[in-house]
Amino acid sequence: EEARLDHLGIPPLAWLRAYVELTPRLVAYHEQLGVPAEVTRTTLADVGRNTRIHRLRHGGFGLETWTWLIPHYVGMLYGLGRLTFALQRTEFSVPAGGVAALPAGIAPGDWVVGMHIPESGPLNPDEVDESIRLAHGFFGAVFPDRRIVAGVCESWLLDPYLVRSLPADTNLVRFAERYTLVGDPVDAPTEALFFLFRERDRARLPRLEHPTSLQRLVIDRYDRGE
Repeated sequence: EEARLDHLGIPPLAWLRAYVELTPRLVAYHEQLGVPAEVTRTTLADVGRNTRIHRLRHGGFGLETWTWLIPHYVGMLYGLGRLTFALQRTEFSVPAGGVAALPAGIAPGDWVVGMHIPESGPLNPDEVDESIRLAHGFFGAVFPDRRIVAGVCESWLLDPYLVRSLPADTNLVRFAERYTLVGDPVDAPTEALFFLFRERDRARLPRLEHPTSLQRLVIDRYDRGE
């Protein structure tokens, strides 16, 4: 039953069918904007990644994580190298002088680029640098009327505890060091479990003979009630 219905009581295959049927319209929209075909292919590769996630979790064909693909199909998210980037208006504010690189701060409604991390391999710093370089050129060319004030990232990978606890030369730490933390942390305690173990129920986590250092850190925090 878990594999057949999502939290709205809808078969996951219904979402997959909807996305498949919408794909020609999305491709046409990209072409209208002047999005390179390679960027369209990279963007839509996330559909395959998410069906793979469903199979790993449920042992069958479906799309449990359909909500992750909404930004793709409304034309706000684009795959540019290692990362994906979503053009969006911010709902939070950063006061003037609150971040050194943003002397004017950020106001609600400002355009920002949300940075996301597909499950497509390690976070090699050189590949991240290249993605950010591509994003600068892409959004300036495709959306010249949008004044983008910052790049932002909301992710459990930026948890300061993880950054403090891992070696300084790891890809995760080097990625997190690109950002300045602002505002209050988001309360999403099951995200790390799902990404690392394909499970949201702590009691049902698989037993791993050789967990990674990141997996051990996350489990230790759960064991301490943190």
